[in-house]
Amino acid sequence: MVSYLVLIGVAILFLGVCRFFFYTPQPRRRAPYVPHYPPRRRVTGAGAAPATSMSTQAIPVVSPVAASEPAQPITEDNLEATKVISREELTAQAVSIRKGDTAMVAVPTAENAAADEAEQDVAELLADADSLLRRQVRHFLTRYATVTPDLAADVTRVTERALAKLDMLTEDELADSLSHIMVQEALVNMQRVYVMMPDDAVLEMVTDAFTQVALGERNETLTLVAYDALQAMTHMDHGHFRVLALLLLFHYSRNTNTVSTSSFRRYADKYVRPLVTELPTEFSVFQQLEYLRCATLRGENAPFSEVMRDSYPYFFAYRGFTKDELEQALGTTPLRAEWIVRSVYEGYYKLAVVDSSGWPRFFARAGIADKAVQERLKALMQSRPAEYDSEAFERMMRALSPAFGTLLEAWNGSMMRRSVPTLLGMYIGQLYVKTVIGEEFDLSRWL
Repeated sequence: MVSYLVLIGVAILFLGVCRFFFYTPQPRRRAPYVPHYPPRRRVTGAGAAPATSMSTQAIPVVSPVAASEPAQPITEDNLEATKVISREELTAQAVSIRKGDTAMVAVPTAENAAADEAEQDVAELLADADSLLRRQVRHFLTRYATVTPDLAADVTRVTERALAKLDMLTEDELADSLSHIMVQEALVNMQRVYVMMPDDAVLEMVTDAFTQVALGERNETLTLVAYDALQAMTHMDHGHFRVLALLLLFHYSRNTNTVSTSSFRRYADKYVRPLVTELPTEFSVFQQLEYLRCATLRGENAPFSEVMRDSYPYFFAYRGFTKDELEQALGTTPLRAEWIVRSVYEGYYKLAVVDSSGWPRFFARAGIADKAVQERLKALMQSRPAEYDSEAFERMMRALSPAFGTLLEAWNGSMMRRSVPTLLGMYIGQLYVKTVIGEEFDLSRWL
């Protein structure tokens, strides 16, 4: 009997060991996870799925926390908390906002109403594409996630101005021009530049460049330069424009009427003073211009005095002559007093001519046809070369105009003394000079 009990005990022990090592208990069953979806957002317009009336169909809501809780259907009685209401209802009634035990009521004000009206105008502008102007504005605005009323107004203004400059085109011609991908890209860059710098000067600059792209031949150099200019200007500000305008003025232009002290002062007031206000001198500005292919940085310096002597040699590089010397050179040939000016060097006089290239025009207007007299006058103008003295030159420029003194310091104290504008930089500088000063430079000789 004892042996049977031992055998049964051994069997039970064996089964226990086997269960411990080989038996895996079944996992406890959990209630399935049911996600909680928010109510579907109503979509209107093309491609929207038909909305189901909330008053005729109950939307079951299942809580993921306690599966045992019965789902409460949303009926017409408790739909008021999530009811979709119009903007008019929002502004017509006060919205009660409770914070703790304090109730705050937001009452519509004139400022809020104006902001709502502005936002509504933007929404209508984005939705309305009936006119050509609105289509071009909408094309720009839909590229960005945030559109403010000011942004929409700026885009509308610059686009309207650009289309006004194309009023010589018929409707079909305008549509054909705007369909070209090059013109479309120029239009977007024009809008980008203006919304970043919304002022009258930039407005005229970018619309002038866009007009060149829209009306010019696609393979014409000036058209390509205008296209590149709009792209480069998206990375610039007024400081870059002023630098390029000054480099154009003093490297590649010469005012033939600037022949006397008084005329140089008028020149400074018209051309220099508007451009030296907040003139940048940081190295990064000139590095950016070189990167944008608007200027090149050369190795040697070109001080402002050197540039002025090269541009106006008869005014700066020569002292002049006395009245007795002029009478001897003229002989019996008469010369009216208006063609004789005082030299910037005390005690001397000069003829009203800028450099050697101005002699034919001077002799024709002064009525001097005798070749011998002409040669004597040319020699007389160059009879007293002025030795260069940097300190004396600086005093001379400051005496002419404080604007010249400001420019001299900025020029010699920055990389402007080493910068030379490229054709692209000359074009942007020309746009700025035309807008700010009101004079257009002809760049055809460089094209």
